[in-house]
Amino acid sequence: MEDSPEIEELDSHSREEEIDNYKMSIEISDESIDSIYESLLKGKSGFISSILMRNPIREIRILATTDDGTNFNLAAYIFTNETDFFGKQRGINEVADDIVAQTLVDIDDVQEMGGSYVIPGGDDRNFVLSVDDEQCILSISTGEVIQYEEEIEAGEEPFRLIESSPELTRENLEAHIEDLLNLTVIATNQCYRGIQFRKNYSPVLKVKGLQTLEIGEDYSMAIGNRESLLKKIEMTDKLDLTFEEVGGQREAKEILGLCSLGFKAPEVYERWGTKFPKGILLYGPPGTGKTLMAKVLASSSDSRFFNVRWADIASGWYGESESALKDIFDFASKGGKRTVIFFDEIDSLAPPRNNSYEGSQKVVGTLLSEMDGLKDSGKILVVGATNNIDGVDSALKRAGRFDFMIKFEMPDDNERLEIFNIHIKKAEEYAKRRLFEDINWALVMNHIGKYNGSDIAEVIRRVLEEKVKQELHGGNPNLVSTEDLIATIEKYNLRNEKRNPLGFLSSN
Repeated sequence: MEDSPEIEELDSHSREEEIDNYKMSIEISDESIDSIYESLLKGKSGFISSILMRNPIREIRILATTDDGTNFNLAAYIFTNETDFFGKQRGINEVADDIVAQTLVDIDDVQEMGGSYVIPGGDDRNFVLSVDDEQCILSISTGEVIQYEEEIEAGEEPFRLIESSPELTRENLEAHIEDLLNLTVIATNQCYRGIQFRKNYSPVLKVKGLQTLEIGEDYSMAIGNRESLLKKIEMTDKLDLTFEEVGGQREAKEILGLCSLGFKAPEVYERWGTKFPKGILLYGPPGTGKTLMAKVLASSSDSRFFNVRWADIASGWYGESESALKDIFDFASKGGKRTVIFFDEIDSLAPPRNNSYEGSQKVVGTLLSEMDGLKDSGKILVVGATNNIDGVDSALKRAGRFDFMIKFEMPDDNERLEIFNIHIKKAEEYAKRRLFEDINWALVMNHIGKYNGSDIAEVIRRVLEEKVKQELHGGNPNLVSTEDLIATIEKYNLRNEKRNPLGFLSSN
């Protein structure tokens, strides 16, 4: 291997994507690979490279991890500045779209897996691109992946892709590191696309030996420090939300309102010789308010809220997902406080075991065991959410686990108007003044089509952000008018029309 090879941009990199005065290179040697290989053989894990960058990227860190020196995993984390991406037309998710578009010859080859995407390296080596849009972090990693395609789940054997951790050989390690570096540079280029630098900016990503991670560092999540898992998942002691903040979904609100009362008074169930349910499964199309409703349930029942995402369990723990689940339930049981444990996209965490690989089967078994162990608790309520009810293991849907299964529907026009008014009211309460003129809703409704709640929230955010931009540039913007709202909706519709069914921007 030559020292200081440069990674050239792909031929498909269009002229519009070129970056002025910017070119990244890497520096790696055979000695570095030898050193990393020897460290992994001894069971060590840690950083193999890190570099501070210019806005909008803060830092890049690359880790190599192993459990026992037999297999290994690699992960590159690109930490970006939230202020440089939040609310922009080309945010962190759009950057991820473009990374996938650049790395795949045929965009239809994308394998989607719960918010992450499988992208190819060389010789059948695959990597997972994930986006943490709350923390503005892009990650590219090896690891275990399972993917079901909704189109063929009904009645047919589902397609699945399994990528176990690579075997630790020097040749395998070198090949995976080279692929990961190439993908990291592609991702970095996309972050800088359209940005001009006053002088040449030529950062060098240097790969040296392995620097062992100290326990307690923020990145220790990647090598199995379970305390970091409990710090990473969203844990909120008290939320301030009400059912009035959810538009539509009247039947779901009625059922969950009763569940809220019951969770606070399990003795009423006992008095009538029965027990409060252990689990509630919310299912329906995306953007219909399932996550928000779970938070409202926790708030209205004066409960803690643990938001456990798929990536916290399946991506962060190499071979220790079952232990991570046990730790979450164990932590929730301490202190005697009422706790709602919310599993978003639970179909990714607990797919049907008859069609899944051994590791996934163990995770489902652990979740079933933990839920069965709640029979004497009365203080923990498990809530799952999924867009694909058929993609959840059938054992979870039996009585005694998810006793309530509540369907969320797409809103009708009256409910969409209700959702618009909810978001307008919240914005005006936050601003402590009026922000909108009297809107011609009949005209607006002609432009929105089959919007869900998330679409409406995003339109309101965008139209208000446009007023912010006008004022920051010295203008004196008027209140939001019907015309302003329709113009924002048309831009939003145009952007969505450019996406293919998997959610990636088209190459045209």
